[in-house]
Amino acid sequence: MLLNNNKFPIVTILKNGGYLSYLQPICLRGSYIKSAPMFWIHMHTSPSKALAPYPDLICSLIAKGRRTSVLYLGREPAYICLPYTTEQQTWLKQFNDSWAIALTHFPGKLTTHYPADKLIQFAKMHPFLFPKCTALTPLPSAVNVFTDGSSNGIAAYKIDDEIISWNTSQSSAQVVELLAVQAALLAVRNLPCNLFSDGQYIVHALQILETVPFIGTVNTYVNQLFFDIQQLLRSRQHPCYFGHLRAHTNLPGPLASGNAQVDDATQIYSLTAYQLAQQSHALHHQNSHSHSLRLQFKIPREAARQIVKSCLRCPQFTSVPHYGVNPRGLLPNHLWQMDVTHIKEFRNTPYVHVTIDTFSGFLHATLQTGEASKHCIAHVLKCLAIMGQPKIIKTDNGPGYTGKMFQTFCARLQICHKTGIPYNPQGQGIVERSHQTLKHQLLKIKKGELYPSSPQNQLNHALFVLNFLTLDIQGKSAAQ
Repeated sequence: MLLNNNKFPIVTILKNGGYLSYLQPICLRGSYIKSAPMFWIHMHTSPSKALAPYPDLICSLIAKGRRTSVLYLGREPAYICLPYTTEQQTWLKQFNDSWAIALTHFPGKLTTHYPADKLIQFAKMHPFLFPKCTALTPLPSAVNVFTDGSSNGIAAYKIDDEIISWNTSQSSAQVVELLAVQAALLAVRNLPCNLFSDGQYIVHALQILETVPFIGTVNTYVNQLFFDIQQLLRSRQHPCYFGHLRAHTNLPGPLASGNAQVDDATQIYSLTAYQLAQQSHALHHQNSHSHSLRLQFKIPREAARQIVKSCLRCPQFTSVPHYGVNPRGLLPNHLWQMDVTHIKEFRNTPYVHVTIDTFSGFLHATLQTGEASKHCIAHVLKCLAIMGQPKIIKTDNGPGYTGKMFQTFCARLQICHKTGIPYNPQGQGIVERSHQTLKHQLLKIKKGELYPSSPQNQLNHALFVLNFLTLDIQGKSAAQ
């Protein structure tokens, strides 16, 4: 309720379908109200498709009421009557950005005392929602729950060491995962829980669903599903936390492992020979030197060595098989190695993306402001303009390379993208060596007076020296 030094109030009420469902007490009035409100403000009759918690709706009406006061009365309201106690307002100031934005530069006062108007007092009796079970941080002693859903219709959730999966009639991955979330919340309705998912849309919806007054999705099935989950949350007696995890990171730890297990439970695929060899070695720990894995499962010798080397037990008792020579391309643009190094002296662009053609040794590097997928794609596009298109790009397992955006980019250009073993830089030894070579060359030319000393000029000069002025034993440069 916005109160102004004007005896006619402007009241805003949350409206749903023509009747008052939740109070949004914003009213403009003078010191004493003696007449009915002259202007009513309410939300749109059709609720938004995006889920919005109750405090955010109040904030939008506060902003709308302030604009209306300035438009019709030429000034900000003197008071704003709020439905929240002082403690609740303090909580909103700390954890709700919309609240801070709605009250930015407000010159008046905040109060919780409403005018003695019968209609406003009637609307005041309608309850409003405040989160009571949704936690903002993970719960230390709670059970961890992992959920996932696939477009093939399989939903799955994992509680402790038990994985439950089943087929649904839905073809949307988000809808299938909502079904998994509903089943998981039913299973732990009497326990505090931390629920993790790799679906950012799902997690964001669950974090605010408890205080959402209107669910306005177009799909009636999804609308009912959100409503059922909301009722589960509001009926809970124990807190719960909803967290987002990145998928397919291959990182160690119980969270990444649990998410990977529930993700595998939603897939339909037949095991390849390499995967069968991995399972067999995990059970029997055959040695690759005896050719058991290679002959039994008809996989390449190097693949058998990789399985033994990545095993957590075998290297403790046997000599670890070596990789041999770091493979190079057979022709120009056959195999590229790509990585990111950091040069702090470049300040605003400290991320130097480096690509080397493993056949010729031709090196190209670009300055980027980060190492996300979009920066990796920008670097590859510059390399394509200078070096041409490769058949294979080999990188490490960084999130910028394993992200869906970069994977899709390579697939559409028909470039085969390969990654090495996590935490093992030997697979990218050629480009790792080029990092040192490039940095040494930059140090050599740092004090030159040929051109203005900028990061881009220094990098271009270093690349020119390495690609055109550095000759091999046959007297040819990498560019030749």
